[in-house]
Amino acid sequence: MSLSDLILMKVMKETTALGIWKALERDYQTKTLPNMIYLKHKFTSFKMVENKSIEENLDTFLKLVADLASLDINISDEDQALQLMAGLPPQYDSLVDTLKYGSGKDTLTLNAVISSAYSKEIELKEKGLLNVSKPDSEVLLGDLKGKSNNKGNKRPWTGSSNGNGKFQSRPSNNTCFFFCRKEDH
Repeated sequence: MSLSDLILMKVMKETTALGIWKALERDYQTKTLPNMIYLKHKFTSFKMVENKSIEENLDTFLKLVADLASLDINISDEDQALQLMAGLPPQYDSLVDTLKYGSGKDTLTLNAVISSAYSKEIELKEKGLLNVSKPDSEVLLGDLKGKSNNKGNKRPWTGSSNGNGKFQSRPSNNTCFFFCRKEDH
């Protein structure tokens, strides 16, 4: 039910779910040497994209690990941790040094690198040292929070105090602050 029309055309002669699965595996998950080499190369050369969040980069990395696992290429947790750590952007160099030299542990785990990277990302955002793209919903809501009307009300849809302790409802200016900026709708 989740196949596009193009892919559906390739498997429509199959009569069982197993048959469809095998056909998809045959066409899209070949265990050929070039495919294995390609995925291994992508893994070993993985670098995070600087203007993406840790979450977005991590999704790409974990998908790559899952693709390798589906080809029966298992990468140890420590090797995954080392590759992820090596792929961190330059802003995370102090974290990389800490993980390398200052942890005092015998092994490095993927979970340790991931949780440390999330913490470092928060720190860098708070200091304004990180320019990371936001998901579309966050961009829209973030833009709306900062908009103001002529009366200085930061959120025109919530109302404000008029200075004498009484609460005013909406400002008299009925401008659409969400998308079109037109009045009276």
